[in-house]
Order: sequence, then structure tokens, then C-alpha cells
Amino acid sequence: MTLTFQDIFKSSFLENMSGVSLLDMALALTLAFGIGLFIFLVYQKTYQGVMYSSSFGVTLIALTMITTLVILAVTSNVVLSLGMVGALSIVRFRAAIKEPLDITFLFWAIAVGIVLAAGLIPLAAIGSAVIGVVLLVFVNRKAHVATNDAIAAAIRIRLTRKDDAMPSRFHPLSAENLPLRYRFAM
Repeated sequence: MTLTFQDIFKSSFLENMSGVSLLDMALALTLAFGIGLFIFLVYQKTYQGVMYSSSFGVTLIALTMITTLVILAVTSNVVLSLGMVGALSIVRFRAAIKEPLDITFLFWAIAVGIVLAAGLIPLAAIGSAVIGVVLLVFVNRKAHVATNDAIAAAIRIRLTRKDDAMPSRFHPLSAENLPLRYRFAM
């Protein structure tokens, strides 16, 4: 027995669409908000770039919730899932990601949204906790070492220059008083 394309549309294949209950939707979106907030807080603690953007942090929360919503819609309707694949295949992001670690946070938010919408709540919660701890430990450790080295190098350079030895030109060492070439090292 061969199944043709017309047989698929004549069958009840398209009529067997399962809906998402309000309780499931509310639970998934609430958990997406909570874990997205956790991702945002880890992002704040581990950010090392030159200019912090608070809108990127808020985007992480929204991205987690939006991904959850989209996957909930796609899993309940076969036709909608095919339409979403087509629509998302033409989306092109033009914003340049300047920090490599930002990509990690974007993928983390998307992955949590997908996992929550699939109903794998323990995987999303435990996985996010593990990822958060790993990022906090390793990213902050690197930032601490790099910052101390940059300040030590700036102090050595500051003390060895003859024109900085004048009391009238002396300023306490801070990030604002460092020349631009040393600010990027922090």
C-alpha cells in the first residue's frame, strides 16, 4: 500500500492537532521567565566587555520566553510548524556580536526555551544551574587575573614615565584616569 500526498490530506492527519492547555502554557512561560532572569543575572556578573548594554540582558529574558512560546505553538500544529520553518529560514540577523561570550548566552536562552516547551523541566532547571555555575567560576576567575595584571602593568608604566612624576600632574589611579590604550586591557 503506497501513501500519496493526496492521501495525507484526505486523512485525519491535519485534524489531529493537539492544543496546549492554559496551565501548561502558563507554567512554561513562568519557568521561562524565571530561568531567563537567572541567565540575565549570570550575564551581569560575568560581563567583561567595554560597554555594558542592559538591553542585551533584557533580550535574554525575552528570547527565552519567545522561544518557549514559538515551540509550544509549533508542537501543537503540524501545518504551523512547517510554516514557521519557512518563515524562520529567511530571517537574517544583522547585528554584530562583539563579545564571543554573548553568543553563549544567546544559545543558552534559546536552548532553555526549547527544552521548557518540550516539557523537560528538570533538564532546563538543572542544566541552567550547572551552566550558570560553570560560567560564574571560569569567567570571573579569568576576569580577576586579567584585571590585576592590567592594573599592575599600568602602575609600572605610570611610575616609570618622567612627565608623570610631577605632583601637579599626578592623579590617583582609576579606570577613568588611564589612557585609552590601557582601558581595553581591563
